[in-house]
Amino acid sequence: MKIAIILIIILAAGWLSALGLRQFRARTLVPLELVEKADHYKGRHFVNRLPSEELSAGNFFRMAKKFFTEKQPDKRPARPLPVHSITNEFDGPPSENLRFAWLGHSSVILEIEGRRLLLDPMLSERSSLVRWAGPRRFHPAPITAENLPQVDAVLISHDHFDHLDRATIMALADRHLLFYTPIGVGQRLIDWGIEPQKIIQMNWWDIHKLNDLQITATPARHFSGRGLLDRDMTLWTSWAITGDRHRVFFSGDTGPTPDMAEIGERFGPFDLTFIEIGAYDEYWGSIHAGPQVATEIHRQVKGRRMVPIHWATFDLAYHSWYTPAEEVVAATSETEVDLLTPEIGAVINPHNHLSKSWWRPYQQDPRFSPETNKE
Repeated sequence: MKIAIILIIILAAGWLSALGLRQFRARTLVPLELVEKADHYKGRHFVNRLPSEELSAGNFFRMAKKFFTEKQPDKRPARPLPVHSITNEFDGPPSENLRFAWLGHSSVILEIEGRRLLLDPMLSERSSLVRWAGPRRFHPAPITAENLPQVDAVLISHDHFDHLDRATIMALADRHLLFYTPIGVGQRLIDWGIEPQKIIQMNWWDIHKLNDLQITATPARHFSGRGLLDRDMTLWTSWAITGDRHRVFFSGDTGPTPDMAEIGERFGPFDLTFIEIGAYDEYWGSIHAGPQVATEIHRQVKGRRMVPIHWATFDLAYHSWYTPAEEVVAATSETEVDLLTPEIGAVINPHNHLSKSWWRPYQQDPRFSPETNKE
């Protein structure tokens, strides 16, 4: 019976990909002049510099078996999570210092030296090809796509559905701003109707000046694709955002790689790092940073305060929804990393914000009930 269910899942995945094939297939996503000297581009596909198992067929079957044979712990919060509405919080001019709001998962509004940036904006209800199926949010977004404030630029790390959300992008299509993307992802935006002159496609280590800010596409160890036929046909990146007085690192999705130490040498130290801690598993440890790896990446890039992202919004792995947070608290306390854990939508000045384990009253684990968690 379980084998039959697994086969149904495989067939369904193929059907969904076929359904969106025209929209999401890779046609001519990569301008050849952008990759002619790239050693990580091999015959229409991007590759990681280190071998990465990624989501191989063997791993798929092992994960499917794990899903159907192992009990899944606390996959969703026990009750609604606290979400701060930020509809009017960014109406004024951007801060000359550092200010940000975590919108859930990997989405961030960041203000740095008078510029406002939007990182991996994903505000839709589901992380999926279709609106009626796929991972659903644990909580409402703290702002709708239509109500997003004016921003100077949108930075996208890669084209997976939980990082590149078409509905959110299209809500920004008519605004005066720039879209920074890895190579190939910009072509997806062009296919959706975004004006090409608004799009800056970048290779690893490319630098672009946004007025007084420097935007650098830095390496990551991950993969890409939105269907069955476009695997790794677009690039994936992390981002270094540097000004005269402040520096911020955004990991996107990445596994461990020596490139992080080079990023730290070239562009660190960073006042603030946003690093993924969730959706990790032993079967994809080379392409995702769990809490331990995230802590090490923060140290390698020479970060000062670390903000954990890529958790508390979608069920994308086999661990409980709160396990990444608990484990990153333990990992950072052992290494004396300065951890910053904002509530969803809270507007934060990182220099004077005190963190707390706000998620514990929403766990099903009785050890962390409201009565036992008096912070």
